This record gives sequence, C-alpha cells and structure tokens, in this order.
Amino acid sequence: MTIKLRSWFGLIRYTIHVPERDKDDSEKIHKGKMAAEDAINSAGDFFSSAEDIKEILGHIGAVHRIMKNFLRKVRLSKFECHTSIGAGDAALTAVLSGGILALQSWIIALLCMYVTCKIVPSYSVTSVFQKPAAGIVLSCIFQFRLGKAILAGIKLFRYWKSIHAESEKDSMQNFAADSNGQTF
Repeated sequence: MTIKLRSWFGLIRYTIHVPERDKDDSEKIHKGKMAAEDAINSAGDFFSSAEDIKEILGHIGAVHRIMKNFLRKVRLSKFECHTSIGAGDAALTAVLSGGILALQSWIIALLCMYVTCKIVPSYSVTSVFQKPAAGIVLSCIFQFRLGKAILAGIKLFRYWKSIHAESEKDSMQNFAADSNGQTF
C-alpha cells in the first residue's frame, strides 16, 4: 500500500510505503492476543481494567472537545473517494460493495458534521465481479489557518502535560504512603 500526501500545490510531497504483513507477524499477534486474554482472567484485573477504561474515556472526551473546536474552523473544498472491490464471487462482491458504500457514507457524514463543507462530497463504489480486486482513490483538500492548528496543538500539549503532572503527583503520593514507617 502506498499513501501519498501533497501540500502547497505539490511543493511538499510525502510518500509512505506500507509493507505487507508476513504470516509470522499474524502468528505473533495471535499469540499476543492469547496472552492478553490470560492476563485479564482474574476479577481484580477486570475491575482495575474497568477503572482504566473509565479514565481513558474521560481523556478521550477532553481531547474530543479540543479537536472539535479546531475542526469547526477547517473547510473542506474538495472530496472525491472512488473505490473498486471484487472478491471473485458475485454474491460476496455485492455484499462487500454494499458494506463499503455504507462505511463510506458514514465516514463522509461524520466528516461533514465536524468540518465546514464548501462542496458536496463525491464518492462511489465499483463492483468488479470477474476477479479479486481492491482499490481506492482518495483526493481531498482541507483548508485551515496555520495559527488555529498551532493553537490546537498547544492546547493538546498543555492537556497532555497536565495528565502527566497528575500521574506523577499520584505516584509520588503512593510512594510516600508506602514508605511511611519504613526505613531504607
């Protein structure tokens, strides 16, 4: 897979090549999943992980507010997404095409909900019934003021620093509570 990013009328270009995954990697992932399932078996681990999830959701909410304020200022002036999909089997290809079309529609609706759309997005899914195939062409132009992006970055950085300051404060209090009455 290749991802190409261009900015400033092609003056700044960046290409990312994503290599294919080996079967060895998928075996490692499967072994990692099995180890993760074994680690969450006890009830104490379950409740501590539930508290961690609650804390993470609180952080996600704060980051969401910062990003939502920034995205209100972003303008979408071009959006074209054309996908072609084929599985070799006509019935499976039809199901995949419908699913991809629904996913594209959902993503575009979500995008238009957060940014200011100057145009109506163009998207399509083409079914290739004869052979297995997959392809996507995505072309979009987002416009935003650099100062607004910097301001959002500063807000995210300040929020991240405040989280680390709280976690360091908590760890120091836990260390002080553990070391009371003990001599080293």
